[in-house]
Amino acid sequence: MKKSEKQSPETHREFLDLDTDDEDFGPRKTPETEEELPVEPEKPVFSNEDLNTLVRHVQDLTIIPSIQPADWSEECCRVIREFFQDPSYTTLIIYYEDGKLNATLRSLDYCDSTAFAYFTRAPWHVYTVDNFLTTVLFGVINRDANNSILKFMQNLYAPIILRHEWPQIIQNALFSSLHGFLVCFTDYVYKLRDRTVLYIPREGLQEARKYKHSSDVDIASSPDESSNSSFQESPEDKEKLLVQRLENVVSYWIKQIREALANMYTRKKLENLKDEVKHWETIYSNFKYLHDNQLQGGDVQSIIRILSNVCSAKVEPFRQLITRVRNAINESRSNLEYLKLLPDAEESDDLLSEIHINITRTIYLSFFIWQESPFYKTRYNMEKLYQTLSTQIILRCQEYANHHKIFEGDAENVISVFTKCILYCEMYKKVFSILTQNILSYSNNENQSYCIDNESIFQNIDVFVKRCHDVIDICDANTVFGRCNKVGMLGGPKGIEHERCCRNIKNIFHENLMELSMAQHIILDVHNYKWIEKFHKFKTVVSQLEYMVRDLIDFIFENVTSVQEGIEAIYALQIFKKRKCLRELIEKKWNQVWLIFDEEIESCSISIIDEIKTPSFSFYHLGLLSGLSIKQRYLNQQYEMMINASDWFDGNSVQAKYTLKRYKSVLDAIIKYKNILSTTY
Repeated sequence: MKKSEKQSPETHREFLDLDTDDEDFGPRKTPETEEELPVEPEKPVFSNEDLNTLVRHVQDLTIIPSIQPADWSEECCRVIREFFQDPSYTTLIIYYEDGKLNATLRSLDYCDSTAFAYFTRAPWHVYTVDNFLTTVLFGVINRDANNSILKFMQNLYAPIILRHEWPQIIQNALFSSLHGFLVCFTDYVYKLRDRTVLYIPREGLQEARKYKHSSDVDIASSPDESSNSSFQESPEDKEKLLVQRLENVVSYWIKQIREALANMYTRKKLENLKDEVKHWETIYSNFKYLHDNQLQGGDVQSIIRILSNVCSAKVEPFRQLITRVRNAINESRSNLEYLKLLPDAEESDDLLSEIHINITRTIYLSFFIWQESPFYKTRYNMEKLYQTLSTQIILRCQEYANHHKIFEGDAENVISVFTKCILYCEMYKKVFSILTQNILSYSNNENQSYCIDNESIFQNIDVFVKRCHDVIDICDANTVFGRCNKVGMLGGPKGIEHERCCRNIKNIFHENLMELSMAQHIILDVHNYKWIEKFHKFKTVVSQLEYMVRDLIDFIFENVTSVQEGIEAIYALQIFKKRKCLRELIEKKWNQVWLIFDEEIESCSISIIDEIKTPSFSFYHLGLLSGLSIKQRYLNQQYEMMINASDWFDGNSVQAKYTLKRYKSVLDAIIKYKNILSTTY
């Protein structure tokens, strides 16, 4: 007691010292306590036998497609052993990469494998041989991660959440959020597969199934036929919240089914008639599964029964959609029966083989479908069918005319191939037009449903034909300007300058041709309009090169003064006659050569006349006779050169006819005077 009495004032004093502000003391410094770091648990120690056993358990639980026992490398086993020896690692992932099985203790940023297995645990949870199989958390994720997440949520997490007793204040928000997420995510996952799958909440289904035995209400029955629900025995607020959550789900069902029905006639990219058949097969299988497995399933019926008993406004629109789904099933089944009458595309080495038979048969059968099908005979469906046929023909031509060969240099073969493609497309349009007119002339012409838009059917065909002409223009230009350096034989004092100009033209052309070849993969793609811009640029350069060649030709013929020089120039430049605008210019230059020949004839004629009129004619008859023979041989040589060169160009021009007439006249005069000289002297 005495000891405590002595200590109490001091204790009280310390208390006052801590709380008073009146005494003049400096700030009291409290000692800083060092934060104690948690002690890291000790890592487990395993025997080699236990580690090998755990590794075998991991191997047995790893279910990856095509995995083989030989794929387990020593490196994989080492990583697995490290996972057990160091519990700080929470995840073990096993996957394939570049055909080799790998294991990692870190998350994967990217994996090109079709699937990977994972093993996970809480931090510092120690797996042992005894507890591994009973406590392990593992699974397999395939490349479709969305589907894996959906399955986990539907089959694992959602049942746990719905069975758990939650406080009433958060239960409605939690369940509403869960159903909202799953109904949207289910729609998203299956919409990627062209499927309409409804998310069916498991909440309230047990009570609804019990109610089914007491009152059998069909899903298609009216609200008046429903009786009182057993939910009336539950608290009113709880029942209202459940009905509200189910109405939200059914509202989304109605949205899904309406979208599926609206997209029923929306085709994706159709490349052939088989794709049209696949489109309706997809529609049929989708609605058939939706109707038989879900709309008529017990769970959907139970949910609709719950809403029907409270006279929900969602029931009647849902019943109407069920009727529309049944009609869609009947329509798609009927369309498939008729579409399967169409023949498959015939494959042959020759593009034009049996074209009349194949196209005629397909068009005849399509008109039979048009007249007899109860659902398919709409204008929209028939136009889509013929557009698909046009696309099939284009693809057939694309396979036949390999675009990789366009810039390989065999211009003549490429031109032949693409000319055949043009003929194939034009023949298809001709056959279609003739059959359409003939068939409709025997049918009910007053029925407006038989009027189709030919422009929309042949739009892609016309674009493809235009692309084929573009390819032919490229090959023609390559034939002319790509070989410009091979002109050669340009003599004269400026021959080297002419050759340099030709090489420059060729280099400019090949630079632009190389740039154009970078877009060769889009030449025949009728849906890619970037080609139009690139080809227009190429055509502009070709036009500029044509002007350069025109200047070159004019420059060459400025120095041509004789028939031989003119013929040599024409022969050297004959490669340019394949271009229409250049051919016209070269033909003018060819007439210029005829004009030179005519001038030489006229010169010989004047010379002969002058010599004959000379007074001393009789004294020089022997020299005159020899001169006439020389002129005759010269004119004959010039004539033969011009006639041989006429094989390259037309020799029936006005200038040519006039020159040939003068040549024969002068030649006859020479022969006449030679005979006179020979007989007189």
